[in-house]
Amino acid sequence: MPQLSLYLNDVAMEQLRHDAKESGASLSRYVSQLVMEKSVRTGWPDGYWENIYGCLKDDSFQAPLELDAAADGPLPAF
Repeated sequence: MPQLSLYLNDVAMEQLRHDAKESGASLSRYVSQLVMEKSVRTGWPDGYWENIYGCLKDDSFQAPLELDAAADGPLPAF
């Protein structure tokens, strides 16, 4: 089975150990699961739109007016 070496700072390593212990998995299995989960994810992270979209609380923010596409000029031919 292939192996991988990682260089982490002390804080990151302690967090990784803690998370692995909480999940009930060995450190190796926990990191392997993280890698595999990452490879099958598509789209926006869970909760992205609930936490980001519409969160700007600034009365001075104004959505820009729609631009006229005719102002772009002709498109180049390829």
